[in-house]
Amino acid sequence: MVFRKKLSKFETALRVLSANDNERPTLSDPENAATTETPASATSPETTTGTAPVVTEAGPVPVVAKKPTAEEKAQRDATRAAQKAEKATRATQDFENRYAHVVSGSVRLVPKGDVVDGVMSKGKMATVRCVDCGTERSVNVQDVFQSKRCRPCYQAAQKSKKQAARANAKTDATPTQAQPDQANSQAT
Repeated sequence: MVFRKKLSKFETALRVLSANDNERPTLSDPENAATTETPASATSPETTTGTAPVVTEAGPVPVVAKKPTAEEKAQRDATRAAQKAEKATRATQDFENRYAHVVSGSVRLVPKGDVVDGVMSKGKMATVRCVDCGTERSVNVQDVFQSKRCRPCYQAAQKSKKQAARANAKTDATPTQAQPDQANSQAT
């Protein structure tokens, strides 16, 4: 069984072009060049630049797109910068809308490694308002989803959560201890 390698589009195009090159007349053979016609696609006036391609006896000469001028480059760069700024503004607004405890307009760029309010920066920082007492603190943007309280309120919430878990553990443990006593009383 013979396996053939699947050709890519580029390789297929190269094979087609090389086959067409063998059929094209050359300038060294003037009789053949005068009698053969150029392909219809070579004489079509529509191209990417809008001008008709130049057709010689050897075949069509490819049309090279013109390079943009300095003014066109500057205009393109200004448009891209405006689009990028608009996208960043929308992203910041979406971020602030998603997390209600983030102070509006507090997202800022801070050099990596700088310490702000006891927190080492990782690039962007935001100010978060505590949901319990309302004090503000700075956190990294990637930590906003898990930072809703200031440190003292967080510690108090954790302490009350542990106390509630202990209380639930005691109430859950007493009925299980009573069941063996009932089993002994029923056996007698």
